Amino acid sequence: MNFLSFASHTIASTPSFQSVFNAALDEYTKHTGKDLTNLPLSIKIESCRSPGDVLGVLQERAKVFREFREGNKKLMKVIEPTVNVLCSLSGAFSDNIGLVRPERFEMSCPG
Repeated sequence: MNFLSFASHTIASTPSFQSVFNAALDEYTKHTGKDLTNLPLSIKIESCRSPGDVLGVLQERAKVFREFREGNKKLMKVIEPTVNVLCSLSGAFSDNIGLVRPERFEMSCPG
């Protein structure tokens, strides 16, 4: 039994739930161009045999996201002083720097 079938039996054992769920998936695909059923997370969830398996997959993804977010904080702590210095220099030397950087990369710094 795959997750979508499992979900339909768990939430409501009527055929109408599955058809509404499938219609929602189709509508999402039409609006975004992304088929949720082909995403790696969906494929992992499809192989789940119990609610505990589903929770395990979601906890794993939450852990990966948390690690990414915390790693990003460390990166931003390193980058922030550099950006602040560049903004200060940009304000002080705006005439000369403006000639060097392409217009599409123009940065607006407060101050």
